[in-house]
Amino acid sequence: MWKDYMRQNLDLARAPSCRDQEWGAFSAIVAKSELIGAELMVVKSKVPNQIGITGTVVLETKTTFQIVTPQSKLKILVKDTSVFQFCLDDMKFTVYGKHIATRPSERSKKKIRLQMIPDL
Repeated sequence: MWKDYMRQNLDLARAPSCRDQEWGAFSAIVAKSELIGAELMVVKSKVPNQIGITGTVVLETKTTFQIVTPQSKLKILVKDTSVFQFCLDDMKFTVYGKHIATRPSERSKKKIRLQMIPDL
C-alpha cells in the first residue's frame, strides 16, 4: 500500500538523475512524503546498536520513528542522530533524519530546504 502511494507521488518512470535540474523538486517530494508503512533501515547512527535495524514504520513523531522489526519487536529510532534508507522498486533512497525532524503533518506543508552535503 505504501509503495503504491510512493510510486504515485514520485512518478518513477520519469525520475530525474541527480544531475538534472528537476532533482531538487524530486528530492523535496521524497522528503515531504508520508513514511508510515515504509520499510526503513538505519544505515548510520550516533547510536551504534541501531545501525542495521530494519523494520516497517508504524508511527512517526517529530523526533522518532517507531518500527516493527521482522521479529515482531517494536523499536524506537531517533531521527536527529540517524540516516535511514528505503527501497522502492529498483531505487534506493537515503534520508537524513535531522532533515525530516518535524511532525509528518507539518512536513507535508513545509518548504524543504535541501542541503547538498548533509552531516550526521
